[in-house]
Amino acid sequence: WCISCSSVELDVDLHFDEDMTLGQKIKLGENVTAALRKMACPSPLQPHQVRGLDFAALFPVFQWLVKHVLATREARGAQIRRYSELKFTASSVMPPDEEEAQQLQRSQPLIRRVREAYQHPRQFRQREGGR
Repeated sequence: WCISCSSVELDVDLHFDEDMTLGQKIKLGENVTAALRKMACPSPLQPHQVRGLDFAALFPVFQWLVKHVLATREARGAQIRRYSELKFTASSVMPPDEEEAQQLQRSQPLIRRVREAYQHPRQFRQREGGR
């Protein structure tokens, strides 16, 4: 389950069944080791270690896989949170932002009057035709 939850694109069959033949178990072990190589697992693992349940060799791989899955879930959660915040800000207005927009709208006439009152007087006449 860790390999499938790690969000790494793999083109291997990792389906396990209790009634697998020896050949199918060997193929599954080869698929697991190929998947771990594609995921850049720091601990080397051989197919016979998977099939023979060599726990001394499997334990560091399990630790790395669980850490990798937790990091993937955390990154995916952060990505989904950023996306949801983006969608929320695009469609919703927070009350402080709405109050600020209303205050700016109410202050526009005052700003216009102040600009007109303190506008720099023109010293030269503008030519006819705008140039």
